[in-house]
Amino acid sequence: MKPHLIALSYSPWSIRAKWALDHYGIDYDYTQYTPMLGEPWLRMKTGRWRGTATVPALIAGSLVLMDSFAIAQWADEQGGNTPLIGDRSAQIAPWNDRAEAMLAAGRVLVTAAVERDPQAILESIPVPLRKLPGCIAIGRMGARYILRKYAIEGSADLRIAEMRRHAVALREALAANGTVLGSFSYADIAMATSLQMLRPPEGKQFSLGPASRRAWSLPELAAEFEDLLAWRDEIYEQRPRRRDR
Repeated sequence: MKPHLIALSYSPWSIRAKWALDHYGIDYDYTQYTPMLGEPWLRMKTGRWRGTATVPALIAGSLVLMDSFAIAQWADEQGGNTPLIGDRSAQIAPWNDRAEAMLAAGRVLVTAAVERDPQAILESIPVPLRKLPGCIAIGRMGARYILRKYAIEGSADLRIAEMRRHAVALREALAANGTVLGSFSYADIAMATSLQMLRPPEGKQFSLGPASRRAWSLPELAAEFEDLLAWRDEIYEQRPRRRDR
């Protein structure tokens, strides 16, 4: 039986997991996740009845993984291509932590921006549901649900300052030879996808509506780190994922 990946196509966390699976040529079934509405089904599929249930989620036989780095490590163990992790797990882990911190801060800012914008809310709702009465109210409820689910302490200024700190660390790491650890690894994938919170990449996989793209963008940080965004876009261009989902 093929592994089954449950993911959200535009989510940086899901993109990391798909990238690792595709890097190793692992064939898998895929289900697109719908935030809030899909959570009961997700809990049923994963058996995660208590605590946080989130995507990406990989189900491989009796194994259930609900963390991008864990999924990448599992894919790495399957082999089939140049290792993204290999014996560098201890070096990669701190960069994965940096990327997680950037994404956690950015998720709160993005979700709050979506919650304030009715057009962004509408764009976040699956197309078949957009004509239902009260869909904007349901979408806003979903945004508030995410804010409660992933609440973190601190003001918007503190979150932006944290994102800047990790972006500066990435810039310093890249200064030597253009990759985080000296050769392409999961650390590059983790940090590249975290930059989505500054400004999403272009392309079909990131076909966000205009209001959603505004909500996902932090113009001040994007302008400050244009060099990192260019690096990110080059990686996406040179190392396309096998599947565009």
